[in-house]
Amino acid sequence: GLGNVTAVAEFNIWADPEAAAIVFEAGSMPTLIPLNLTHQVMADRDAIDQLLTSPTPTSALVADLLGHTIGINVDGNAAMHDPCAVLAVTHPSLFGLRPRRVDVELTGSHTRGMTVIDERRFGSSPPNALVGYDADPVPALELIVDACREPFRPGTNATKNVP
Repeated sequence: GLGNVTAVAEFNIWADPEAAAIVFEAGSMPTLIPLNLTHQVMADRDAIDQLLTSPTPTSALVADLLGHTIGINVDGNAAMHDPCAVLAVTHPSLFGLRPRRVDVELTGSHTRGMTVIDERRFGSSPPNALVGYDADPVPALELIVDACREPFRPGTNATKNVP
């Protein structure tokens, strides 16, 4: 898909493509949550209002950050990039994850940092990652907002929202 630093590279991979390539080759089957997925889980002014109904320091900070991001985005929304990556670990059922072969372009003058995902049904190399293709945006955003309104505090039940 599209990149956010270059035409084809997303920031986290682009920042250190050699390290990303090592992770994908390590045999641990990491989960890749690309930009086309994170743009399915969008916060808007309503999410900010929800955050402010329970003004914890965390919800106030997130509401302020989202307000800034929404204010500079043309569509008035903010993609939940990092929260989606966390939710893919804590709530994988919210995402359509599929095993795929992922390689990182290391040498291209226009493609360095690009993740190359083999979509062929019978590729030449076995899958080395779970790739996210779609999200269930309503419950995902609800979990994000709830986590900000009721952040974990030592001594509380940290797993109350984890299935």
